[in-house]
Amino acid sequence: MTLPAIIQKQQKLETSARLKKFYSSMSQAILMSESENGSAIYWTLPNRNYTDADGNYNYAEMNKNSVWMLNKYILPYLKYLKIDNGKIPDDSSSGEFPTVYFADGSTMKLKLGTCFDMHFDSNGQKKPNKMGKDLFVFYLCNTSGEGVFGNKYKTFGPGALGGISAYPDRDTALAKCKSQPSVCSVLLQKFDNFEFKDDYPY
Repeated sequence: MTLPAIIQKQQKLETSARLKKFYSSMSQAILMSESENGSAIYWTLPNRNYTDADGNYNYAEMNKNSVWMLNKYILPYLKYLKIDNGKIPDDSSSGEFPTVYFADGSTMKLKLGTCFDMHFDSNGQKKPNKMGKDLFVFYLCNTSGEGVFGNKYKTFGPGALGGISAYPDRDTALAKCKSQPSVCSVLLQKFDNFEFKDDYPY
């Protein structure tokens, strides 16, 4: 193998290990939280309507609510180094979402929308910062329906746009990963045990 190929293989192994660790740690944190706070499908979430009468989106309010959600339900049960609350300039509709930093160098950015979106970055601030390569999306959804994960009691899982039923087999998940990298976590979690197979596109 050439040196670049060896380096790429090592990076994929490291990313795989960090993905497995993140998914396991977050799943355990949610279970421990549920033992004290009840099932996540009944967790109280802050207001998630951030659009004012003029159609402007209040990112600062969303960040505040995301941090509230984290502090109440997740962080007491999760090992992490630190958290920042995000930064939204007064004159801008964009900025930085709240970020949790882990000891292995990975991070998790948060957005409280219809679900609690978690953007896991396997190598933190390092490049390339691209979906499907070092960025992976996961959802925490407090819904009693079966639309997201196919089980009304399952609240955490990969970022399954359209619901997990939209990915009935590996070929479908692989094709969607190629066309929409933000859903690659479905392929990795549901079919490949968070391992990067030879046909993985990134």
